[in-house]
Amino acid sequence: MHEDEEFTPRALLVAEKILPTSLDFYNYVIHENSITTSKASLKNFTDLFNTLSELEILYKKIDDNETKKIFMNNLLEKYLYMYAKANIYKKEYITFQHKEFVHKKANNLKNKMKVLLFSISDSLYCYIYRKKENKRS
Repeated sequence: MHEDEEFTPRALLVAEKILPTSLDFYNYVIHENSITTSKASLKNFTDLFNTLSELEILYKKIDDNETKKIFMNNLLEKYLYMYAKANIYKKEYITFQHKEFVHKKANNLKNKMKVLLFSISDSLYCYIYRKKENKRS
């Protein structure tokens, strides 16, 4: 699961040149009963966490600090999204390692505030996230 989470960042990191374009080169097909359409689960979250942890190891090797910050911030956003979506705070599974994952990855004020709130109370963070999502619907 989540193999597509690794493709784009790995491709970007090995590319010699990156050019902006308005052309679509990526077609995302959503199948019935796929991970995208299924309810977020502990397995889904665990697999994503493992993928993000592998990417973190890769990102720590990036020499350019600005690039590293962008990639680390992206890890944080994906982690917090899945944490809230799968109601992970209700699970006894979460370890200190998981809680520590969010630290030192935020590079903008909005994400720093998210991390602060998450660190104070992950359940409150998830509550606010769901309220915000419900307003969008």
